[in-house]
Amino acid sequence: RKNGVFSVGGYDDSRHISDVAWTPVRYQGSFYDVTLKGFAVGQEDLPLPSTLKTPFFDSGTSYTYVPSNVFVSMKSSFDRFCKKPGKCVHKGSEFPPGTDRYDVTNALGCFKKLTDEEKDTFPGITLTFANGVSLCASARAYFFDYPNKPITCVGITKDGSFTIGANLMVDHNII
Repeated sequence: RKNGVFSVGGYDDSRHISDVAWTPVRYQGSFYDVTLKGFAVGQEDLPLPSTLKTPFFDSGTSYTYVPSNVFVSMKSSFDRFCKKPGKCVHKGSEFPPGTDRYDVTNALGCFKKLTDEEKDTFPGITLTFANGVSLCASARAYFFDYPNKPITCVGITKDGSFTIGANLMVDHNII
């Protein structure tokens, strides 16, 4: 989050807290895509749709975009998690007044501005790739604050593509 590193042409093992886990990537045009084997919201493993688009990494994209069939499953699981006692602590209703229309129809959720402690009550999101490699994103990583409104939204939205954006790469070294 702070003092991050961007490396070109290599990486520094001394910055890793565990061994590097490798998954195959395919260069497709301008992007590197990967094989998604599973995903979870909190501890709930979700079924992969039979017609799944191949996700790709794009560090130049701030947020993460998922196809509709993945979004519907994630949203249902996110909402189930948030109904549990002590989970998804926030003030007011979901999608408070002033939330952009795009976020109301496409985001997993938006809330009155959240503190870091409140964000910590939301579920982690895990993507599992070939070779058992997992990318686990905390709520602090996937939330974003509106710059001019007291609103915090999940930066995972419904889209035609499957783009793993910079928000899910936070606290990870994507090589």
